Amino acid sequence: MGYNANRARYESSLARAHRALYYAQEAAEELRDPGAADDCAQILREISRLADASLKGKARPQLAGQLKMV
Repeated sequence: MGYNANRARYESSLARAHRALYYAQEAAEELRDPGAADDCAQILREISRLADASLKGKARPQLAGQLKMV
């Protein structure tokens, strides 16, 4: 797969994850579970940041404490 195809697949996966978390957050709110709803909101913000950086073509800096895949 070329770079553009990989980027498109990456952005598509982020979009699917964003939608899934949005609905999970709604479900948590309906369950009256503010902790779970807040967790979903925080993850949604991170996914939005990743998608924005990808769409702008920016390299994503590694954050302190971020897990490394080996």
